[in-house]
Order: sequence, then C-alpha cells, then structure tokens
Amino acid sequence: DEQAFTNALHTVINNHPVLRTSYQLDQEPPIQLVHKNLPANLSVFNVKDCGKEEQLNKIDVWRKQERHKDFDWQQPGLFRIAVWLLDDEHFEYILSFHHSILDGWSVALLNSELFSHYLESDVALPINANEHNSIFREFNANELNILQDPHIKAHWKSYLDGASSFTIPGQLTETHSSQGCNTVTCQQFQTYSTGLEELAKRIGVPIQHVLLALHIKILSFMSGQQNITSLIVCNGRPEEKGGESALGLFLNSLPVRVDCNKVSWTSLIEMVSAEASNVLKYRHYPLSEVQSVTGIQFSEILF
Repeated sequence: DEQAFTNALHTVINNHPVLRTSYQLDQEPPIQLVHKNLPANLSVFNVKDCGKEEQLNKIDVWRKQERHKDFDWQQPGLFRIAVWLLDDEHFEYILSFHHSILDGWSVALLNSELFSHYLESDVALPINANEHNSIFREFNANELNILQDPHIKAHWKSYLDGASSFTIPGQLTETHSSQGCNTVTCQQFQTYSTGLEELAKRIGVPIQHVLLALHIKILSFMSGQQNITSLIVCNGRPEEKGGESALGLFLNSLPVRVDCNKVSWTSLIEMVSAEASNVLKYRHYPLSEVQSVTGIQFSEILF
C-alpha cells in the first residue's frame, strides 16, 4: 500500500528533526539547519511483471547507480528510500543515507518505527515529536558548550603530548581504493571466544577491552613502537528520557594512548581498560577539535 507507506514515512520524518536536516558549509562556523517540512524521499518501482532473474538484475543495476549518487548537503533530507514491488506478497526495501545523520542504532530505530506505523502496530511507536526535538537540540547545544571548556582542551594537549599518529604500512591497490574499503574475515576466531570471555571475567573487564588490548598489541608489533595511540568509537547518545529512541549520529571517535613496553598481558588489558573507561568522560568532544588543539591527525587506526 504505497499511500499507507508514504503516510508512515511522513510521520517518522515529522517526529525526527535530523531527517529534515541540511547543512550550510560555506559559513563560519558551518550551520546545521532543521526544516519544518520535508516531502517523503520515497521511490517505488513495480517489477511484478518481470521474472525473478530480471528483477534481481534491475535491482542490482539500480544499487550500483545509487552508490554513486551524491547527497546535496544544502538540501534537507539526507536519506532516500526505495521500495521494489516484486509480487503481491513481497517487496524489497532499500535505505540510502548520509552517515552524518544516522548511526547504526538510529538506522535500526528508523526501520522499526517506519514499519510499525505502516503495519499500524503498537510496537516501538515513537515518543512525542517535541521531546525528540528537545533531545536533538540539547545534544547539539551540549557539544557547543563543551567546545568552550578550556580544561578539556588542556586535557587533550597534555594527554597526547609526544604522541605520534601511526599509518598502516603498505598502500591500497587501485581495486581496493575504488571500492573504498576491503574486508578481511577471521574464519577461525570463534574457537577463541570462550577463552577470551573467561579471561575478561577473570580480570574483571568487558570483553571489548580485551579485544582492544589485542588491537593495541598488534599495532605495536606492526609499527615497532611501544607507545601506541589508537582511536576508539564512543557512544554519546543522550542518557535521558527519550534518548534511546532519538535518531541521529551520536557516535564519536577519540584517541586512547597506551605504553606497551615490558608489560604482561594482564597488565596491558587492565591499562587499556582504564584508558578506554577514562575517555568516556570526554565522549562529546569532537575528534576534529582534538586534532585541531593537538596538531595530530588520526585518520586510519580505529577500533
């Protein structure tokens, strides 16, 4: 039902200001604008009369074209939705978006809320739109206030004094460069899962910090350096009522610094865990500002 789906999409757009966002980047400072109204960014393709193979080919061609289709920063609605009608019972739903407006959690929320409205379900219905507006506004205001805090600037200058940014050895091939990324999958990693979980429990740290320590150790091995700095992803989603259901990009990447010289694995894991926990106090301070105040660029190493 195209009209019902369009109505559901309008409801979600009206509930979440980030979906009505555009940017004015030619100003100083750049401005993020939230527009009052936005048409539904919805395209519907009816391929019911095509055979299955032809349907797949059409969708595949469209996907490849969509990957190279830019978003206009100055136009609101930095996302697009396409629905391919395959038959009377099945359709394919495709969401394209600019990462500046949605993180992974928000993508899941958007899809859940959209289809809940479409199916007229009582599950996962949104809170009042005014509350979402408030959360989004306060999140941005909080970041602006933090930028003015001289103590946080001083912390990063001191913490990263003498740190060096590490570039992964080697160059991307032309093929990998054109694709934008390359994936290496560890096939046998599951065999280590139980042991790693038991190690984390014995030391009293999250399993994530055990893996982060391993990441740090590998960087030390690859670089020949003992003092290692790496970025980690931090979740800055507002910890208040309605924050769990707000849409936006609430992620940040911040550096952690660890000295790996002559320490046991247990000590390394404990140090990494302490550093990763401490950095959470600064999770709303943008990485771009950390780089600006320290003069160090962190562009490749991320956990």
